[in-house]
Amino acid sequence: MALSKITAKFQTTLAAEFLDTGTTFTLTSNTDGTGNAISGLYCMVIDEGTDYEEFILGTINVTTKVVSGLTRGLDYSDPTTAVAALYKDHYRGAIVKITNFSILDEIRSRIAGTTTTGTVTSSATPTIDTDTYTHYSITALASAITSMTTNLSGTPVNFQKLTIRILDNGTARAIA
Repeated sequence: MALSKITAKFQTTLAAEFLDTGTTFTLTSNTDGTGNAISGLYCMVIDEGTDYEEFILGTINVTTKVVSGLTRGLDYSDPTTAVAALYKDHYRGAIVKITNFSILDEIRSRIAGTTTTGTVTSSATPTIDTDTYTHYSITALASAITSMTTNLSGTPVNFQKLTIRILDNGTARAIA
């Protein structure tokens, strides 16, 4: 998981209604308490302290104030998991705040050495998301690997580790 950004003082409202089926929303402002425009990946809480409270991870566009690439309804104990039952409807003017919920969990996981493992039996171009996995295993490679980067995605940070284990199916294979 990529680390979300943090800011000490940020509160705004929704510019328009954001329903439980929504995939983007727009903020009325993206300026923090010191007047700096914020953009990038943030964890937010909408309607905090109400029955409609929802934790969301998304990317704020500095120009349009649109928040996209959402992970909605973050599980209260695991901010890497979306729970559809936690998706809520939010009305225009609902309060939006930045929260440190997801970043604290990610830091805790990294300190604790918690790992996430992805697996594929065989692939010439394995799909590996560095935001999702700390370990990746190819368990029975049946063809040469033509590229380890074609389907590599995510936003790794300095010194983030990704361990890849490759086991063939009994026949040696090339790795390009």
